[in-house]
Amino acid sequence: MSDAKPDMNKKTEIDRGEMDVRVEEIYVSPDTQRDGDTRTRTHETEDSDPHYVPGDQRSVNRTIKEKEELQILNKNLTKERDHLQEKLSVFGWRYFGSSFYFLSAEQKTWDESRQDCQMREADLVIINSEEEQRFVVGLQMGAWIGLTDKDKEGTWKWVDGTVLTTGFWNPSQPDDFQGQEDCAEIYIQGNNPLQTWKDQQCERKLNWICEKMLFLLSYFHPV
Repeated sequence: MSDAKPDMNKKTEIDRGEMDVRVEEIYVSPDTQRDGDTRTRTHETEDSDPHYVPGDQRSVNRTIKEKEELQILNKNLTKERDHLQEKLSVFGWRYFGSSFYFLSAEQKTWDESRQDCQMREADLVIINSEEEQRFVVGLQMGAWIGLTDKDKEGTWKWVDGTVLTTGFWNPSQPDDFQGQEDCAEIYIQGNNPLQTWKDQQCERKLNWICEKMLFLLSYFHPV
């Protein structure tokens, strides 16, 4: 029998190596196992569920479905708008942008004109853009619009309470002649459609233009 003593240092290295291997296996195993489980579940799902769709494909399908629903909604809204346009035109309403406009055949004061618009579930026209201004002028009618400075002289406000920021005044207007002109009218004069507003005495009788926003027409009954 050999009397040689075992090399403890060597044994230690072997043990350490085995330990390293075991530690490494323990450390790696969870992720490896999870990946393995995921792959296993995926294969099982794909094999067992005929309706299974990968995540990316589900997202694409959902987007396509939402797009189709929006197209259907847009088509329905367009049909509804066209139906309203046809129906309201019989009662003297005209369509532009996202609103319907009514031109009066008679003349009233500014306050009376606004009351008439409100009875029609509308209000005196609010002009928000150059395009809308050109449309209103194109109606070829001098008429009241929904603009006044009755609350505070020089501070012009629309009937919805917003302060006027961009106007289309005649170059000499507003002049508040004799301190009595607090309401605005479209005054057709000259060739520039962007210079047609004029302040006027609110008690004067003129034609008027009502405006009804399209999104408020759900329960609209033309009169």
